[in-house]
Amino acid sequence: MRLSSRYFRVAYTAIFVGVFLKQVRHIQITTANDFVWDRPVYLVGNDGKLGIVDGAALLRWWQPNSSYESLHLTANAVTVMPFPQEAIIILHCFPKMASSSLRRACWESLRDGCGIISHKRDPNGYTNSSELFHTIGACSQFGRTRHFCVQGWHPHSFNDAVLENQGYIHMVPFRDFYNWSSSALKQIWTSHGANGCSDLDENLEDCRGYLELDFAKYSKVGLRRLIDELESRHTIVVYEHSKMRASVSLVSARARIPLNINLHWRQKDTRPLGSCPNETLSNFHQCYDTRL
Repeated sequence: MRLSSRYFRVAYTAIFVGVFLKQVRHIQITTANDFVWDRPVYLVGNDGKLGIVDGAALLRWWQPNSSYESLHLTANAVTVMPFPQEAIIILHCFPKMASSSLRRACWESLRDGCGIISHKRDPNGYTNSSELFHTIGACSQFGRTRHFCVQGWHPHSFNDAVLENQGYIHMVPFRDFYNWSSSALKQIWTSHGANGCSDLDENLEDCRGYLELDFAKYSKVGLRRLIDELESRHTIVVYEHSKMRASVSLVSARARIPLNINLHWRQKDTRPLGSCPNETLSNFHQCYDTRL
């Protein structure tokens, strides 16, 4: 009889705990926008749903073997539209994360929407912050182009922008570290052949990157700087790089920003077989896995 009572007490306790945790989870989901975050970061789910997570926590969870799905599962669901209205969307471009397609799309967007034609393959302001802020100011007069591309983390802080009252949405791609490094290694071989592989091997002896396979060019490194340095009027969004078109479209719609940018450019879809030796890639990971 004593065993039976003990059994029921354990059963009732388990049921109570289960219901309580379910209620807590429900509260987190429905009130995520009311939480106080040191630095909130939004994640675009592959199902089109938005999540919110603290930036410092996201950086801890983003490990070399992390998948985008695993990171998005840590986020709380967003039920209220979080983006500033009529904001400027800054598309941060990183190698092997649809950067060529984005760069071309921004180049055409500035030409068609603002009459700004760059004589380089990069759009105006891609690597120069003064040029970028001038371009944003000129295009805002037309109101047709609100999407701008920059290379990685821009060399100067957006906090120094002339447009002080302007809201910004910074979109940063995710690609898992191993997949990204393998693709970057192949790109070096495709563009520079065996000589490129040898140059990379030489640099890795001192743990220095080379061309696309450079730790400083990985998107998490740029995201860390954004989280550390941007003011609160800047909204940060992370998305899965292969879902770039859907993610930019979704964020633009949520922020009520016209999608006057052609996101359907596809470049480097097919590349020849071959790559640098696996030993080269292994040396890269020995240098950087623990630093990520």
